[in-house]
Amino acid sequence: MRKFLLFLGLGAAFLSCEQRPVVTFVPVPLVTSLLADTTVSAWSPLAAYDAEDSRGSIAVIGEPDRVSWMMGTLLLQDSFDNIDGRLLSDGLPDFAGETLAAYRDSAFVPYDACLQEGREVQLREATVRMSLAALDTLYNRNVFDHENLLAKKRAKMLVLASPYLARYGAHDLKVLFDAAGADIPVISVPGALRAHLKRAHAYPCNVGVLADRQMAVSGVFPEELDGCAVTVLSPAAESPETELLRFLDMYRDAGNTLPLNALLVDERTVPSDSLRATLARIRRSDTEEMMQYGRLLAPDFEVVDALACTAGECYRVLRQRNLFTHDIAYPLAEFYEIRLSSGQPEDRLVLLRTQRSNSDYVQQ
Repeated sequence: MRKFLLFLGLGAAFLSCEQRPVVTFVPVPLVTSLLADTTVSAWSPLAAYDAEDSRGSIAVIGEPDRVSWMMGTLLLQDSFDNIDGRLLSDGLPDFAGETLAAYRDSAFVPYDACLQEGREVQLREATVRMSLAALDTLYNRNVFDHENLLAKKRAKMLVLASPYLARYGAHDLKVLFDAAGADIPVISVPGALRAHLKRAHAYPCNVGVLADRQMAVSGVFPEELDGCAVTVLSPAAESPETELLRFLDMYRDAGNTLPLNALLVDERTVPSDSLRATLARIRRSDTEEMMQYGRLLAPDFEVVDALACTAGECYRVLRQRNLFTHDIAYPLAEFYEIRLSSGQPEDRLVLLRTQRSNSDYVQQ
């Protein structure tokens, strides 16, 4: 038995000009118990992880809808040259030859309700439990049989499709993985956006986020984009063509005058291409109305699609770590449902394989 004494100092997120007090990050009880006893079965996926093994899957974890959206992007995206990694379409899926594993959470959703009901610890522990299930090589035959387990690929990369999981569970994952010496890449929507902004702009910068109502009031993106001025709005315009104009109206009506450097689109009902078309119209118009909108946009302003940005970060990290399989094949999709046991103990995590085709999944 090994014991770990863990003290992690993190800056508290207070939006003021005063010096931020240093607070001690306390892992959730699940992580603390795993660190105290590494002989338990839940530790084995961490002990067995090989950072140089490219044969594993890319695990996409979160709410069913967000997992579906992310899987569709990963299966179809062709933004990079697969030979040299340039940002150039080459007619082949970026994740050719990879196994993409969808882990759709039916056990702990909806995540916003967890927070509203004061169950933040449950959400943090759910992030850890689902990630360990993805890193494991076993899944359940059914919800009742906990003994006869079936084999699957272990994950080589974790993609937290939900910004909630990134905000509330990623720190616990880092504590656990660091203690285990497991260099497991974890990609998230806020993390991918932060990495993109640091590459493309003078960071920190001024960022807008177009999201649904629940995400707009959650505070997730301002907390994750440390140092940036972040405005999250849910315009709900009459048409996609007016969504950007409505966002800028709300931004200006709130008293903001600082030009935006980027707008992250985290709302699936709003096509990013429609926003870019409106942006082009603003740029080329010489009417006073459009010029007023233009004053709210920095010269380097861009529209960033949350899914494409996250998929791009997955590609870059896999390439940097030499974790691509290099198999000549279309991406393979596997689908799992995360549930809680109906037997004893009732909170046992159950991982079920579901039979679905790639095309059906992408069309959702």
